[in-house]
Amino acid sequence: MRKLNPYDIIGHTCDLLGVRYDDLCDTNYRLRSMAWARAVAVGALRHFGSLSYPKIGACFGKEDHTTWMHAHRRFLADPERADWIDRIGKKLSERSAA
Repeated sequence: MRKLNPYDIIGHTCDLLGVRYDDLCDTNYRLRSMAWARAVAVGALRHFGSLSYPKIGACFGKEDHTTWMHAHRRFLADPERADWIDRIGKKLSERSAA
């Protein structure tokens, strides 16, 4: 499996959740569904990319790391988070194997 960069992880998460990359990265887009999609993406970045919060913020174009800390806490509070990680991991494996 080739090494994944953060933008691959975000892109595959967008595909899985059915959201546009630009909408996900637009932190002014504050619909609850988009905030949840960002939380899942942050969880995936922390899990698969082992990125720090400031680096995650840089990926989304917003440097304030507290935004991403809050999103990650929200993701960790979801009882189905392991399922999300499994689904994203499968999608990443499929795409990198192709």
